[in-house]
Amino acid sequence: MPRRGLQPHRPLLRRRDQRHRRLGSLRLLLRDRVLPPPPRTARNAAGGDLTGAAPRPRLPRRSGCRHRPPQGPLAEGGPGVRRSERRAAVRRWLDAGLVAVDPELLTASALSPRSGAAVTVIAIGKAAPGMCRGAVRALGQVAGVCVTNAPAPVPEGIELFIGDHPLPGERSLAAGRRVLEVARAARGRCIALISGGGSALCELPVPGIGLELLQRAGAALLDGGASIEEINLVRSHLSAIKGGGLARAVSGDLETWVISDVGPAGPEVVASGPTIPRPRNPERVLEILDVYGIPLSFEERAAIA
Repeated sequence: MPRRGLQPHRPLLRRRDQRHRRLGSLRLLLRDRVLPPPPRTARNAAGGDLTGAAPRPRLPRRSGCRHRPPQGPLAEGGPGVRRSERRAAVRRWLDAGLVAVDPELLTASALSPRSGAAVTVIAIGKAAPGMCRGAVRALGQVAGVCVTNAPAPVPEGIELFIGDHPLPGERSLAAGRRVLEVARAARGRCIALISGGGSALCELPVPGIGLELLQRAGAALLDGGASIEEINLVRSHLSAIKGGGLARAVSGDLETWVISDVGPAGPEVVASGPTIPRPRNPERVLEILDVYGIPLSFEERAAIA
């Protein structure tokens, strides 16, 4: 016989059984009950019912088909054209746009050969490899240096350097030193091929300025929302390449070809204008650096001034 303390509480079990029976009866009652349909009301000509309720607003009906067929050149023969044919037409337009801005084709169409002149190519920017290939296509064998942001095929005789981006680094300094060496040694015809991204990819600070200041100033100006004019003015005073520094290193004939990524701005903005001289304004540069909270040592201020 079980112990008294382990016996179930019978009144509690009885109340629970009664509650379950009541719930079961309620479920059966709801299942068998059939609700009458809602009463229908007569409607007047205005759309409202005869009890005086306001009529429901009606949305205007759309004329024509639900999905309008493509119009204009996309139709390529009318609304009955297949979707695959329209996709092919869009792809042809896209391919035509890419061909129109291809750096290799643009450079090849812009350059013309000269008889009896050695050619040195200095290409800086993200489009530099393609511009080098275009130069070889137009001029034949050339020598020089190419500075870009990622490995890419370049013609034989052209050295490839990978710089740092978006802020200059040690690789950018190595590329900048080599670019100035090639520029000083160039004889005959020297062609500078400039494209976007060259400001950080190819760099060499002036004496008294270090890489740390270049990185700190570049980050502060970009994060602070400085204008492109302010950024380029500061860069031209801190760099031995920008603001015409590359052009000053070339003793022979120099020509510049630029692929711009800055819209209506002039070519001096692209890569901070390495072959386009810029007038010096050290007072304005120091003012810009102070406004954006870029501290300078005495030696750095003296180098800028």
